[in-house]
Amino acid sequence: MNPKTEKNEIERAKETAFHFLSYRSRSSAEVKRKLEEKEFSPLTITKTLSRVKELGYLNDYDFAYTFARSSLENKQWGTLRITDALLKKGVAQDIINETLAKLTKECDLTQVARRALEHKFPHTHDQHAGGKTRQNVISYLRRKGFCWDIISAVITSGD
Repeated sequence: MNPKTEKNEIERAKETAFHFLSYRSRSSAEVKRKLEEKEFSPLTITKTLSRVKELGYLNDYDFAYTFARSSLENKQWGTLRITDALLKKGVAQDIINETLAKLTKECDLTQVARRALEHKFPHTHDQHAGGKTRQNVISYLRRKGFCWDIISAVITSGD
């Protein structure tokens, strides 16, 4: 590929990346997959990702933190579900661990779980103790991605 064609392809790839990032923040892996879908060469993808990162439009730490914070506040997800979602988005495990460590210092996950529970079961707040309702509560909070310690704290506070 001659230098002029290569430069042209890199410009097209950058435009594609910026367009993709204009909708919302993305992980590096998501942008890479998008560029691969558009059949850009591996060299072009590498150069494009590098340039977009250099310009500050692509940062996996910022993406992971923003995504995790939003998931806690708006979806009332626990750390297990957030971890799973970030892994699917191609975020590295060490970035996920660092992000969740920071968030667990900033947020009370037990309160997040209580808010999720009150939203799902508004009329059973004082009835977590017995039978089917207790199982429903536990199952729901597990699906939301909360660990047993948080679930236990929530259901025992309702007893």
